[in-house]
Amino acid sequence: GGGGASGEWFVRMRGIPFHAREREIIEFFSRTNVLPMGVSVVYNQRDQPTGEAYVEFSNPLDMDRAMSLNKDSMGQRYVELFPTTRQDAMAALGVPGFNSNAGGRGGGGYGGGGGGYGGSG
Repeated sequence: GGGGASGEWFVRMRGIPFHAREREIIEFFSRTNVLPMGVSVVYNQRDQPTGEAYVEFSNPLDMDRAMSLNKDSMGQRYVELFPTTRQDAMAALGVPGFNSNAGGRGGGGYGGGGGGYGGSG
């Protein structure tokens, strides 16, 4: 590690079903009783899901528990999880103003939308 990047507990998901949205991803991590702080599904230039998503956790313990779901299945697919950084997440999501050469309109705010977490048990 090094560099004391405190407060950066991000996971990149690969292989999620194309119909999966933030809600399904939150349900996926609820298997370990972890509630993500933020979830962003990655879309390509044509606004189609790429099968990847970035998830932010609030502490290293939650992230460790989340990583235990690596190769677990979501629907018919098995999902790979990789530790990553805020910088990688922002670059992949094309957040406006973060990445000078990011084209297009960017995919909404990080972790936005989707009503409150929790909801009907």
